[in-house]
Amino acid sequence: MSIGHTELILSVIQYAIQAYQKGDLPELLEMGFEAETLHALTECSATQHHMLATMRGHFADIEIDNDSLRRALQLIRLRQQEIIDQDELLRAGAPLALTKHLFGATQTDHSQRRKLLGITDQTHGRPHNLDEAQTKITWDTWHATEDQPDVARWLAIARQGIPLNSAYAAICEWQKAEEKEVVEEQTEPQGD
Repeated sequence: MSIGHTELILSVIQYAIQAYQKGDLPELLEMGFEAETLHALTECSATQHHMLATMRGHFADIEIDNDSLRRALQLIRLRQQEIIDQDELLRAGAPLALTKHLFGATQTDHSQRRKLLGITDQTHGRPHNLDEAQTKITWDTWHATEDQPDVARWLAIARQGIPLNSAYAAICEWQKAEEKEVVEEQTEPQGD
C-alpha cells in the first residue's frame, strides 16, 4: 500500500471521528459507515488508526466521478474569472449599482471587496460628468460591444481609462432617454 493511500485512508478515519463527535451521523452513514464501527474507531488510539490505514486488506473504496469533477473545475474557473472581472471593475470605479447588477453583490460585498483591494477613495454622491472626449469613447465603446455580455461591455469601457462611476451614470441616462423615446413612439397616435 502506498504512503499516499495510507495518508488518504488516515484522513478519512480522522474526518469520520471528528464528524461522529460533532453528531454528523447522517453524512457518515451516507459514506457507508455504521454506528457501531464509528464508535469503535473513537475508542482506538492514533497508533491503531495508523495501523488500520496501513493494513494490506482495504476497507475503503474511493472513486472519482470525472464528469462531475470536470463540471466542478469549469465552475471554479468561471467563478475565478468572475472575481478577476469584478476586481478590475471595482478598481475602475464601478459603483454598487453596477456590481449588484452584474454580480449580485450586496452593499457589504461591495465595500468588503473594495477594502480588500485597498480602494479607499469614497465614491459617494453624484459622480463627475464625463468630458466630451470621455463621453465619445464611452458611447463608441458601449455601442461597439452591443453583442457582448454586460461584463465584457463594462470591462471594455474600463480598459479605455473611463471612470466607471461616471460612465455608469451616463449610460443609465442614455438608456432612460432611449426608453422614453420608445414609449413616446408607441403612444403616438397613428395616422389613418
